[in-house]
Amino acid sequence: TVLPVGKTTRVAGIDRFDKVMKSRSWRADAAKYAYGYYIDAATGRMVVETAAPAAVTKALAAQFPGAVFVRTSAAASPLSPTSARIG
Repeated sequence: TVLPVGKTTRVAGIDRFDKVMKSRSWRADAAKYAYGYYIDAATGRMVVETAAPAAVTKALAAQFPGAVFVRTSAAASPLSPTSARIG
């Protein structure tokens, strides 16, 4: 697998990835886009679905070498005050 084998190390890696995704701290313009993400149990990789441009997703993948697979989706759109509202 791509994630470390030890349970504690794997959980720490997942937690770090989750914090980075929630904060959108990997690039200044990362917060402009919506992201969906999950861990693929078969590959051990974190799968990110977004419409963000390659420059944004490459910066994210660089923080987790070999552990992130990005799927570009036309359905995901940039965040706006309207699209970011829930309910």
